[in-house]
Amino acid sequence: MSKSDKNLFQDLITDVTPLKSGDEREHQPQQKSQQNSPLRQKSATHFSQTLDNNMLTEDAVSMVSPHSILEYKKSGIQEAVFRKLRLGKYPIQDSLDLHRLTVKQARISVWEFIHQSIKNDFRTIIIIHGKGEYSEPKARLKSFVNAWLHQIDSVLAFHSAIAKQGGTGATYILLKKSPQQKQRNREIYR
Repeated sequence: MSKSDKNLFQDLITDVTPLKSGDEREHQPQQKSQQNSPLRQKSATHFSQTLDNNMLTEDAVSMVSPHSILEYKKSGIQEAVFRKLRLGKYPIQDSLDLHRLTVKQARISVWEFIHQSIKNDFRTIIIIHGKGEYSEPKARLKSFVNAWLHQIDSVLAFHSAIAKQGGTGATYILLKKSPQQKQRNREIYR
């Protein structure tokens, strides 16, 4: 600290009186003004939602090998629908490439991508995660994607892509229909 800083500090604290021993006071929080309360609540709610909504794990997951085929379907999904997904017969409506992302970045990207796809009424999407042959541990990101897709309710089924669309380095995902899509289907097939 320079001499001028010390002088400035001394000038600032000249009228401060130290507390005597046993004279400690408990801090009383200030009363919130009613005018700021709704704004604070809205801000706090938004902040907590952005933190808490992403339930995807960052903890350890079961590791898969770089060439493992990822596959899953919820009960109730017809075998013909799953076969069509597995063979890449559904048009891909959007894609997400996770190459060069950390697990933390990928977690956020996957969560936002799936929820944005649902908002856009997309049913079939693809995530390109790579095989992870050169990562340490091997297939780290692929293993996390596998675990995350199991955790998301809106994911009805997923399967590793066909070779020309990324093979075991990419995964097709079938999402639930939005309420609007369900209504359109009801109207079409009445």
